[in-house]
Amino acid sequence: MLCLVAMQASAHAQDDAWSKRADHETRAVLQAVIADSAKTIRPCELSGKWLYDQRVSSEDARTYLGLNLYADVTAPFDGRDVAEILDPDNAMAQNFCDDETFRKKQDQLFEDFVAGRIEGEVPPHNRPGREVSRRRIAFGRPVFDAALETAAFIVTYETRSRRRDPEGAAKFPSAYLPNGIRKGDNLYAVGIRYIYRKRGTAWVKIDDEEIFRAE
Repeated sequence: MLCLVAMQASAHAQDDAWSKRADHETRAVLQAVIADSAKTIRPCELSGKWLYDQRVSSEDARTYLGLNLYADVTAPFDGRDVAEILDPDNAMAQNFCDDETFRKKQDQLFEDFVAGRIEGEVPPHNRPGREVSRRRIAFGRPVFDAALETAAFIVTYETRSRRRDPEGAAKFPSAYLPNGIRKGDNLYAVGIRYIYRKRGTAWVKIDDEEIFRAE
């Protein structure tokens, strides 16, 4: 009986140690993809919830993670959301918000721009006019190999913008408001499957694949 209790205690201790390391590596690999792809994170830009559909393909699981599977796989969910894993000390609390709060902030930004209360920024690639935009980033929980040294996961990026373009308004007036702002939001959304591998203490991207795009 004592031997059984000792074995169970040892198993629980091993599970706890593995869980803590998995949390650490999840946090580290998500921080790596933010540094690689997002650069600067604005307030309310990150979703605090894991993606609803975060499946990693069975082919990726076999190729990169050494998992002998023939069905898509997801990481186990223990009830904690991404903000609890990625930001346990609340150092990035201002960067996370729920979808409703994000939409309200986005709507207010667009309303202020249309009303002329804010000027907006120069669009990328030296396009004419001014614009305002809001980006939303959501993470799928990483699926790891047995050694916790390779991870596969999905990240989605969605950007909506409003643009003032006097040149476009002159050519296509029916598509623009009287103040030169294009009617409706411009949407750009993309989902990317990432493969990251640990090199020493750093997580390094070894592959990515676009799994959907909408614009």
